[in-house]
Amino acid sequence: MILCCFGGIEWIGEEILNWKVHKDYLELEMKYKRSEEKYKSLKKYNPNGVISFDLNGKLIGVNPAIERITKYSQDEFQFLKLNDWFEEEDAKVLIEIERKVVYTKKPSEAIEMKIKTKYGDTVFSKVRFIPIIIEDVMEGYFLIVEDITRDKHTEEMLLKSEKLNIVGQLAASIVHEIRNPLTSLMGFLQLMKHNQEINEQFYQIMMDEMMRINSIANELLVLAKRREAKVKPADLVSNLTDIVQLMNSQAIIQGVEIVMITESPIENIECDIQQLKQVFINILKNGLEAMEGRKGVITVQVKELNEDYILLSFADQGVGLSPDQLKNLGEPFFTTKEKGTGLGMLMTYNIIHNHNGKLEVESEVGQGTVIKISLPKKANGITTLKQTGMGHV
Repeated sequence: MILCCFGGIEWIGEEILNWKVHKDYLELEMKYKRSEEKYKSLKKYNPNGVISFDLNGKLIGVNPAIERITKYSQDEFQFLKLNDWFEEEDAKVLIEIERKVVYTKKPSEAIEMKIKTKYGDTVFSKVRFIPIIIEDVMEGYFLIVEDITRDKHTEEMLLKSEKLNIVGQLAASIVHEIRNPLTSLMGFLQLMKHNQEINEQFYQIMMDEMMRINSIANELLVLAKRREAKVKPADLVSNLTDIVQLMNSQAIIQGVEIVMITESPIENIECDIQQLKQVFINILKNGLEAMEGRKGVITVQVKELNEDYILLSFADQGVGLSPDQLKNLGEPFFTTKEKGTGLGMLMTYNIIHNHNGKLEVESEVGQGTVIKISLPKKANGITTLKQTGMGHV
């Protein structure tokens, strides 16, 4: 009887244990299902397009957002390649990023690309890859696509509005600059009309004023000229050395020496070297004019700022600029020179901006000026830089 009791207790204990195991299993299964539902919900209702792949690049699934963005259905995605809905060059970039994500198991940075929809429309997007990690093992990856077309259109409208504003300011500046010499010309013509004796000095003054108008017109034409920018690897140091040697012949005449210092071997950078050579000439020319009547040195220095950027600095020992002059530097027709137009610095700022670079000016009256330019080594996916024309100021 006692044995039967013990046997019954043992049986009841096993049942309780089995029930507990079964309960834990059900809870785990429920937790897994809830997690799976959360995942499906996140993918299904995500406003960004989501495409999942296994490690071999085989399509696992797409969400409704990517179907809405591209106009392709999930069934059609099974037969698509990246270059079917991305530009060929962009597709190559994406393939390289995809390989890097698989190798590093880390998400990629978001990059802007254009998507070709099923019906040939263009969609502006930001795309990135994110690895799918389950229990520390990479099972595949997501391609996330964010539609930024509306943002791009808004940005274009703001840019057009800003351009119109700049054109208005520029037009007012042009009128002001040309009106001054025209006023002088009209005054002398009226004087000559009523005075039979013509002073030879009048001719020279009138010629100077006409040359002033011609100079403004020429610089405006150069600024507005549309030229296809040619971006390719170039030896920055070699080209800058050529410019320094060219400008040194003029510098020596006025008792100035241009010294160039290169701290370490500089690799070629992707740029439009002809545009950058114009920048170097403008800066060195300004430095020499600032040192007119002074003897001294203009120091040109080139070094690596970091693994992505090159730093150039141009330091003169000229008259320097006041804080107010610094604030207006680069504005159309702002100049500290008697016969300057200010368009050279405007063009310089524009070229550096179009190269995704940065230009900074430090100056002190009586001490000289230092211009620092940082330029990226790579063109950051840009194959054609913006034009140097006024439409892009």
